[in-house]
Amino acid sequence: YQSYSGPVNKITRNPFHPKYFLTVGEWMARIWSEDIKDSAVISMKNYPHYLTSAAWSPTRPAVFFTTSLNGTLDIWDLMVKHAEPTLSEKITDCALRSLRVQEAGSRMAVGDAEGTVTMLKLSDALSQLQKDEKQVSGALFEREMRREKVLEARARELKLKEREKNKPKVEEEEPENT
Repeated sequence: YQSYSGPVNKITRNPFHPKYFLTVGEWMARIWSEDIKDSAVISMKNYPHYLTSAAWSPTRPAVFFTTSLNGTLDIWDLMVKHAEPTLSEKITDCALRSLRVQEAGSRMAVGDAEGTVTMLKLSDALSQLQKDEKQVSGALFEREMRREKVLEARARELKLKEREKNKPKVEEEEPENT
């Protein structure tokens, strides 16, 4: 998987849909499928600050968290929106470096570059499984994966056509008169 030009800071599998995994690096979070290696199935917006860590919710298949160098924790709920975080919370003025969500999903800890750990309690909406969320999120990931496969096939087709178009034509040689 060619994901970033710099280091990948975190890779974490979705606990409900294990063939999908989340990566953060540079200014972007991406969700990948084991079935597609050329591109992410979902790419989040570019951030103004480097992303440093990420974690999936252990209780909500469509929720994940990211941290950044500017001290912000972003909460993403793909059942609500994809283009931007559902909630952004400034935790500290220094870089957040790590995060961990409790197995029950209702609490999390974030660690910063100065050695401070901040404990957070998540709302029920962020920690309790929503009706049909596992099926709906699975369908969302599958739809995005199929879309990426179509785009990949189209890109391969265009490359092949371009190669054929630029291929030097070999002229048939006429037999010599003797």
